[in-house]
Amino acid sequence: MKEEEGLVIAVDEKRRTATVKIGKHDECVECGACGGSRHVMVEALNSLGAEAGQRVRLRSSEQNMLLGAFVTFIMPLLLAGLGGLLGSLAGGSAASGAYMPMAGAALLGFLLGVVLVKRYDRYVSGQASLQPEITEIVS
Repeated sequence: MKEEEGLVIAVDEKRRTATVKIGKHDECVECGACGGSRHVMVEALNSLGAEAGQRVRLRSSEQNMLLGAFVTFIMPLLLAGLGGLLGSLAGGSAASGAYMPMAGAALLGFLLGVVLVKRYDRYVSGQASLQPEITEIVS
């Protein structure tokens, strides 16, 4: 389990979640995939009733982080490569200049990967066991 500290930005009473701004940790320093240059926004379960402006400590599973990174970064590339391979088999040899089926299938594979990433994101948002959880209100 990984524990981090952050600032509650917004609270959603209906869903019992809070948006928490946390500083980037060691795994994120070189990645740069997140929108913020210094901070990351995380939606966490708010079972303690933290309010906007409070500093909190939250816990998340490292296994979930690894699975999320794989789904987000690797899966679309694997599907693009698989699509390109299938497109090259269906469209003839690349030596004959038949690059369009390969490129089109690779693009379709990548787009399928993006759709699956979005679906995974919605799935994770709906699963309480996969979301980070606020464990302590610091101030």
